Amino acid sequence: MATTRYSSDFCPPHSSKSRNYACDLKCTTCSNLNKCTSCNVPLLLNNGECVDDCGTGQYADYEALKCKSCSSGCAFCLSFDECFLCKDGYQLHNSTCFQLCPENYFEDSVFRICKRSFGTPSLIINNNMLVHPGSSMLITNSVFNMSHIDSEKLYVIVRNLPQNSHLQTMTNRAEKIMLKPGDNFTSKQLEDGWVFFKHFDGMPILGDLTLKISDGHKSSNDIVLPTQIISKFPPQIQQIDYIVISEESLIIIDPSILFVEDKDNIADVTLNFIQGPCLGKLLLMPNETEVSTITYEEYAKSQLAFKSLKTTAVYEDGFIVQAFDGFNSRVTDVKLIILPKYSDDLVIVRNKSFYFEPGETFG
Repeated sequence: MATTRYSSDFCPPHSSKSRNYACDLKCTTCSNLNKCTSCNVPLLLNNGECVDDCGTGQYADYEALKCKSCSSGCAFCLSFDECFLCKDGYQLHNSTCFQLCPENYFEDSVFRICKRSFGTPSLIINNNMLVHPGSSMLITNSVFNMSHIDSEKLYVIVRNLPQNSHLQTMTNRAEKIMLKPGDNFTSKQLEDGWVFFKHFDGMPILGDLTLKISDGHKSSNDIVLPTQIISKFPPQIQQIDYIVISEESLIIIDPSILFVEDKDNIADVTLNFIQGPCLGKLLLMPNETEVSTITYEEYAKSQLAFKSLKTTAVYEDGFIVQAFDGFNSRVTDVKLIILPKYSDDLVIVRNKSFYFEPGETFG
C-alpha cells in the first residue's frame, strides 16, 4: 500500500486525517492505514474492509454502503427481516428463522424450512386383494386409496409381507425392484401402475400384508390389506365312516373318518363348524379345548376329537362342517351315534364307501 503523507490541516479523499497516511484504494476514508471508514461505490464496508460480497449471515445495505447482520439464525438474507436460507439447526418460516417450528408446522431438516402439517394421512381399503395361485396382481386405487390434502407427496411404507409372496415395483426402465419390510413406494408409482403383488404357486399365504402411509412427517396406523388366493378348485369334504361312540367317551376324528381334499393347496383349508353336536363337544387336542374352527394342519395331526355326554338311549347326533380354502367352500353333515354304556340295542350303520381313481381296476 502507498503511504503518501499529507498536511494535518487538510487530507484529501483516500487518506487518514489522524496520521495523513494514504488509505487503501478501495476506501473513500479511513481511520488508519488498515481500517476503512467508508468505501468507494459500489463496495461495501465490512469490519473496516471494503468488499463486494458481504458473505454468510450479512446483507448489503447499498444506501449506507455497509454490510449489516441478518436476523438470528439466518445464513442469507435480503434485509434484516427477509431471510431466505437459515443456518443449520434453524428452519425458515415467513422469512424468519426458528429453532422450533410454530404449531401446526413441522421441520424439514433437508431444506431447513417449516412445512405446514395437514393432519395425519389415511389409508382406505376398498377391496380385498384376490390373487390366482402363482400369479401376479397389479395393485391399483381400486384396492386402496390414500387420503391427504397433499396426496401427490405421500409414500406407502411396507410394514410386513406375508410369506410365500413378493411385493415389487417397476422402474421407468422396466426393472423389477423387490420390496422388503421398511421399503416404500410412492403414490405416483401406485397411480402409474408400477406396484405388483406376486404369489408363489402351491404355497399358502402366511401372515398379513401390512402397510402404512406417510407424508414425511406424520404416518397413519398400520393397515392390513386383506389378501386371498382365488382357488381354481373348491375343497372337497365327505364323511367316509360312521362315528359310533359310547356315552361319556372321546374319539379322534381324522382323515380316515372325514375325507378332506383341496387340489390347489390343502394348507389353505380351514374346517369351520357351522352347527355343533347336541350331545357332546368338538375339542382341539391335546388340551381338550372346545373349538368352532380348526386348520387343516391341526386336523391332519389328529387333533380334532368328539367327546360325548351321558345318554340313557341310543342317540343319533351330528354336526355341520364347512371346508373353506379362503375363497371357495363346501359343507357336509357328519353323523354320530352315541350309545349308552350298558345298552343291548343293535345299531345298524351303512358300510364304508369305496373310492377309486378313474382308470383303476379292483379285484
